[in-house]
Amino acid sequence: MLFKGKDEDIVKTMEYINIDFDYISEETYDMFSYFDCTDEGINNFLYQKAKELDDNSLGTTHLAIDTDKNRIIGYYTLRNSSLLYSVDNGKTIRGIPSTEIYMFAIDKEYQGLEYNDKYNISDFILKNAIMKISDSSNDISASKFIILNSVDKAINFYKRNGFEEFKDFMQYLDDDKSINIICPNPMYRRTNHS
Repeated sequence: MLFKGKDEDIVKTMEYINIDFDYISEETYDMFSYFDCTDEGINNFLYQKAKELDDNSLGTTHLAIDTDKNRIIGYYTLRNSSLLYSVDNGKTIRGIPSTEIYMFAIDKEYQGLEYNDKYNISDFILKNAIMKISDSSNDISASKFIILNSVDKAINFYKRNGFEEFKDFMQYLDDDKSINIICPNPMYRRTNHS
């Protein structure tokens, strides 16, 4: 299978990438040091904060692993949240049950590569997150929306995967000041359930 890079002049040829999804464990933790998405803050989240969130039931990090290279392709962290909105001209704030994609990153070696004829690897991994959220919303705990806070360079990526920028009446609950990542673009989409 042919995998195209971001630059049309760069073409990587690979037979097939075997992707498996896993959680943080002793076995997968050893792979963290090789992960580099080129954003120091997002890398440091995986190295320093993801396990803490998992251990304290504040989020769950899902790892996409290249099983042939035993390497993390990308990761996403999910947590419960609310899409906040104002009513009564901003006098009242209400929340709609939502799931937040708190972090999403792809290792630089896999960025821009095609997974198959339909998806880039990044799209495939995001679709996996959306599917997990939608399945959970159907089976366990209803979430009407999926929300996230995007870095500038990823806005178009999220838009092509069904996300929209927040409307004026919507508010993003940015309650974690312990990470040093600036993501000024709150976005949302409906779960497949709603």
